[in-house]
Amino acid sequence: MTTKEGCEDHIVSTYKRLGFMSASGEHLPLHRVCANRDACWSGALDRLSPPDIASISVPWIGPGYGELKLLVVGINFNEAGGEGATVDLVEGARAEMREGHWKHFRNPSYSGTPFYSVTGCYVVAIAEAAQFLKPSIGDNGLPSLEDIEKVFDFVAYTPQVKCNPMGAAGSPTTAMWSNCGRHVLRAEIEVLKPDTVLVVGVSKNKWYFGRNVLDSPAPPWSCGTNVHCANATVGGKPVKILAVPHPRRGGYRATFQEIRALCLAR
Repeated sequence: MTTKEGCEDHIVSTYKRLGFMSASGEHLPLHRVCANRDACWSGALDRLSPPDIASISVPWIGPGYGELKLLVVGINFNEAGGEGATVDLVEGARAEMREGHWKHFRNPSYSGTPFYSVTGCYVVAIAEAAQFLKPSIGDNGLPSLEDIEKVFDFVAYTPQVKCNPMGAAGSPTTAMWSNCGRHVLRAEIEVLKPDTVLVVGVSKNKWYFGRNVLDSPAPPWSCGTNVHCANATVGGKPVKILAVPHPRRGGYRATFQEIRALCLAR
């Protein structure tokens, strides 16, 4: 079984091998140490991340990840980042859910979409199909915040693009999209060995994931109204892929219901 501790140790070893961490464990600025730094930051040197958010963030790995083995892949952190960013954001989201609030992407003052709450809804549907929980569906057609908060124990989360340029809504450069999945995310997935990957974003995030991360760059996708599905392999291991619209596009309930119907029908 894939354990949280074992995955974390291998992730650290991978980051050291890629030069993202020193031998002593210090996290280093990606725009200084990544092998693709010159291409990825060409023309965007005025958008360099400040030192406190310029290093890679270790994935969130729930204590029960080895049971469900579901990996959620986001885009990037949108002008955030740093060693503990992923863990801090997920833990902050869970704390707000326990208080009855939908968590926004970065912090309570950020005007973006409730990324973790909405993504958690989709995870609940997958966990329900795997018989990890029997969710309570509210009058709004979505799972309870209690259920959403709970399922983060069983998932891992990491973004596809590891750099976080400033300005332009934190959008990655084209080279970042082209390089990062192949160079870093694929290596993370080979450590995490997920059975299912939920890709959040059906445009660039899905396209570059299929092109750079999977063993076959053009898997046959089955596309519903909101949910795109594929069976593929990463490092020779079979994996089921679900790609969904980013929460900023809205349509949370329809997407949740479609994932739920799809997964329960399997």
